[in-house]
Amino acid sequence: MSKKLLGGIGLSWALPFVLFAQTVDTNSGVFSFIKSLINLVIPVLIAIAVLYFLWNVLNFLLSAGDAAKRKDSLVGIAYGILIIFVMVSIFGLVGLLSDTFSFTNTPLDPPQVDF
Repeated sequence: MSKKLLGGIGLSWALPFVLFAQTVDTNSGVFSFIKSLINLVIPVLIAIAVLYFLWNVLNFLLSAGDAAKRKDSLVGIAYGILIIFVMVSIFGLVGLLSDTFSFTNTPLDPPQVDF
C-alpha cells in the first residue's frame, strides 16, 4: 500500500501537464521545457509555504495553555513569513531583471563586411 502511495506522489509532478493539456514544443529545446517546468513548480512551492504558515497560525491559536507549543508555533510563523518573503522577492526580482534587459532566444546576426 505504501509503495503505491509513494509511486503516486512521485508521479504527481506530471499532473499539471495532464490537467492543463500542455504540450512541450520539441523545437524550442530542453531549456524551454525546464523553464516551463520551473514556472509550474514556483506557485506550488509558494502554496506550500503559505500552508506551512497557516498551519503554524492554527497551532498557535489551538495551543492556548501550553507555552512551549506557542513558542514553537511562533518560530514556525516567523519562518513561514520569511520563506514566503524570500520566494516572492526572488520571483519578482527575476521578473524585473528579465523585463528590464529583455532576454530573447533569437540568435544574433554575425557582422558582415562589404567589398
